[in-house]
Amino acid sequence: MDVSSTTFYPTGSLIDVVCAFFGARNITGIRPDWLRRDRNRLVLYLKGLKTKLTYENHTKRSDYKIAALTKDGARETVQEIDGKKISIANYYLTRHNIHLEFPTLPCAVMDKKGRVIIPMELLTVKPGQRHTGKLNDKQLADMIKVTAVRPDQRLRRIEDGRRTLHGRNPMLADWGFALGDRLVEIEAHQMQPPTLTFGGGRTQESDGSWNYGRGMQFRLPCRPLACWAVAVFDRTDVRAVENFVGHLGQKLESMGVQVHNQQPPIIPAFDLPPEQVLRKCQQAALAEKRGDINYCQLVLCILDGRDKLVYKEIKAAAETVILPGLMTQCCLSRHVMANKPAYISNLILKINAKMFGVNVGLDLARELLELNEPAIIMGADVSHPPPGGNGMSIAALSASVDHTYARYRATYRRQPHVRSEMIQNLEEMAIELFALFKQSNPRYPPRKVLFYRDGVSEGQFDEVAFEEIPQLKKALAAMGWMNTKLTFIT
Repeated sequence: MDVSSTTFYPTGSLIDVVCAFFGARNITGIRPDWLRRDRNRLVLYLKGLKTKLTYENHTKRSDYKIAALTKDGARETVQEIDGKKISIANYYLTRHNIHLEFPTLPCAVMDKKGRVIIPMELLTVKPGQRHTGKLNDKQLADMIKVTAVRPDQRLRRIEDGRRTLHGRNPMLADWGFALGDRLVEIEAHQMQPPTLTFGGGRTQESDGSWNYGRGMQFRLPCRPLACWAVAVFDRTDVRAVENFVGHLGQKLESMGVQVHNQQPPIIPAFDLPPEQVLRKCQQAALAEKRGDINYCQLVLCILDGRDKLVYKEIKAAAETVILPGLMTQCCLSRHVMANKPAYISNLILKINAKMFGVNVGLDLARELLELNEPAIIMGADVSHPPPGGNGMSIAALSASVDHTYARYRATYRRQPHVRSEMIQNLEEMAIELFALFKQSNPRYPPRKVLFYRDGVSEGQFDEVAFEEIPQLKKALAAMGWMNTKLTFIT
């Protein structure tokens, strides 16, 4: 027994639901390019949603289920009615005397043939509809805040549920089944915390958390920061940005990272396409570089936090459009204005790791005898589209590429069969990551490979192992690592 939670669509106006989808307070906060760019994602979110008309319909039908959205707004979308072509906006004006407030918004299509088209502002969402799709980061965080409880509170909920639902349940008694009064107690072993290594010492924390103490530096600082820029995607005061960047550089220096350019160029980027801004940052950074470096190492992006899609646009442009790739680090303008040391300390952890430094090391050779000689730690999983979705299954594989087990590289592949748990091209993916390990450790081939496989149930283990272990062995053979021991863990 346990308490489970799920999510539901909000009730009320369909317009309000669409605003919530885009993270906008009202319809005026939704930019037209958002609707064009994320139309397919919005259709997937709304498809199958049960709605109700807000006006009296002469057909006496008021309930409809959304099947799709029109490409254009009600003013441009034309439909043939009684042998004449008329726009949806004019139809509702002449037939129902309804003057649409938002004629540029897409309309809801209520059947597969596209014969029933209704403006979104004339629909409300019926209550009690479960959302089975994937949650975004903010939705997931909000749900965790609501559902997360302390272990003792969770225990009381379970015990209360047992007493309420099954305390004296005659149906269970008829089947000769009964629930005990107490939960089963299982003995557990508390492991000792691992030893953490820094530049300047080591420590062993016991409360599950740790902080950099005085004199501690990164285990391995990244290469000197000599060519970088700052992009400001809101109207944050330039002096505040300069002050924040100055403190950021000082903190990096204190942790062992050399910052050759303490005053990087600051590029105003409000209301400009992220790709255009990032290219400007590249050019400005190279113009003010220090030393012989020939590429932009980092772009610090300052966001206002209200436009949820700018972050995705920045990452997509930096990692897929601008080749061979541009390292970016985003932060919110409110943190820049506050300029708190604790926030800067957390931010530089991300920057050092992204620029191939090592923040902290685990002395795993002391903790685990399995890792007292060259080894690779790997992890794999397959993500599937949400229920009802028509997306693709993606397999991801990551692997350590250094002796500290702090640097990892990843690769992914689209799977030929949707919702199949077996990774079809694991051999190719493993060879790609093994080559990166060999590049970093040319003289020391791995003696062991620890392969952690997530997402496999007990009933699937034999099938997955039969499919994937031979692929891993072929990948090891292709690298010439015939004596490397493979451990497959689920």
